[in-house]
Amino acid sequence: MKAVANLLLQQWIHARAWVLVAAVFVAATFLAKYFVPWEVDPTLIPLARCQVIYGLTLVIGMVLLPALYAEAGRSQLTRNHRLFWRAQGLSDSKYFVAVCGICFVAAAAVVLAGTVILLLVRSVDLSVASLIQSMILTYLAVIVCAPLAVGMTQWVNSSPATLLTIVFNCVGLFGPASVNAARNTAGAKGEQVFWETVFTVIPQLRLGDQSERITFCWPPIPMQGFVEACGYLIGWTLFSFCIGYVCWRKRL
Repeated sequence: MKAVANLLLQQWIHARAWVLVAAVFVAATFLAKYFVPWEVDPTLIPLARCQVIYGLTLVIGMVLLPALYAEAGRSQLTRNHRLFWRAQGLSDSKYFVAVCGICFVAAAAVVLAGTVILLLVRSVDLSVASLIQSMILTYLAVIVCAPLAVGMTQWVNSSPATLLTIVFNCVGLFGPASVNAARNTAGAKGEQVFWETVFTVIPQLRLGDQSERITFCWPPIPMQGFVEACGYLIGWTLFSFCIGYVCWRKRL
């Protein structure tokens, strides 16, 4: 398992995609103030920086990282790594865990980078506890789709797998608000039951979108609500892991 993770990590390091991500974070830190009238009110600069940096972290996690997950899974098939590791006696379950694990590490690196920058540029009104809670929820939300993306690449190319994963993330981010609006305006009993079912079934990845909390310096989430939100996102990650593993194992 360690050898699989090290090989993937070396491939990503040599690809140097992380340089682009780092450059975007650094550039955003210095350019964020130009999105607000900072000459009139300099106190807006920390708020603008927090909003832009967090927004970038969320976009990278929900849009760019799925491409990384899909490429990690697809490369195992196209480069015949799966046959090689199977010949070495590595089981499918350990192999899948290793690939997903390195994807989780990549997501953690992105979220950690965003967290460090936010700690440096945050407004004094934004507590460290609130920031840490927000970034933990963000991390748990961006890794939900990783096992699913890795598993899908054993059946389709990395491009459709990436697209489907991004659609999954968008449904989880924006779908609940739309479904909730339809649920509140539903008239017939059957229509209400339908929208209630849809609202319950779709992933509530919006729990990981804490942009308002960070931008407007909201207080920390009560511990019970925070633990429940973390448990919900972890549950979806486990469900994604099960589906992804079935796709992974049934291919070969």
